[in-house]
Amino acid sequence: MYKILLEIILTNQCNKRCEYCDLDFRNTALSYEQLERCIAFLEREAAYIEYLHVNFFWGEPLLEFEKLKYFIEHISLKNIKFSIGTNGVLLDQDKLDFFIKNNVSIHMSVDNITGISWLKKLDFSSYKNIEINFIQDPDFLFQSQKIADDINQLGIKNINFMPVFATKKWSHKRFVEVGKVLKYLYSFSERSIQLFWYYNGFSAEKQFILDTDGFFYNDLDSLLWLQKQYSITQSETRAHIETVSKNMSLDAADISLKNLFDGYNEPALKECVLWIPKTMWLEKDYILLADVLTHVKQKFWV
Repeated sequence: MYKILLEIILTNQCNKRCEYCDLDFRNTALSYEQLERCIAFLEREAAYIEYLHVNFFWGEPLLEFEKLKYFIEHISLKNIKFSIGTNGVLLDQDKLDFFIKNNVSIHMSVDNITGISWLKKLDFSSYKNIEINFIQDPDFLFQSQKIADDINQLGIKNINFMPVFATKKWSHKRFVEVGKVLKYLYSFSERSIQLFWYYNGFSAEKQFILDTDGFFYNDLDSLLWLQKQYSITQSETRAHIETVSKNMSLDAADISLKNLFDGYNEPALKECVLWIPKTMWLEKDYILLADVLTHVKQKFWV
């Protein structure tokens, strides 16, 4: 019996072009036929699935909302959980009501550049299964407290504080500034504040990403998959990961959970977590940022 996190990439396109984003956008999307084959595969393997978490992810899933809806409405597995990672720009009340009805966990990425003006028209009061990923670009920390106030006004209880260090360089001054922002967030009453940063470890669930070319990819962590898209290390990183994991197509005659897991080289993939950031960052800079944020968390946790 397997516990699986399946991250379905409905599209490689996005409606935003955030300057800190490291994705390589392409105008491709999963077809309904591929989704049907994915559903058929999972239902065929149902006897071996203890728990399935399906996360709609990457690009902007709401660009393909009808396909997302199709998948949720047509899969018949038990013990299944759904979630979506979205920038929220295309979220309207009808889509929100669908997510509420189907208990889809929503993770909305909000940055300290553009804020949340498009979310203010929606009613989140009846739904608790939602989180804000509050992304901190070091060049826009001066806007963070104002946007934090706007987030607080939405009434969303869960806020994940996520400094961007994977594509941005930080100075010591900005380390101090981001610590002040985190301290300010901790002052909000009845809010759960979690601290995250890239390079955050290994998932307890076996993870597979279904890309828009119809392949399953063994993956240690969504964050690592994002890092595969760096323009300056893409080929090197991709080659390294693909030597320690096995990819399988939905069309493969021998596709099965067993064959996917047999290709899942967990020790080697864990090593990638340590290896990849060193190609982008000086380790001492990362350690300093982590120490500053952890100190703020310990000192100001409420």
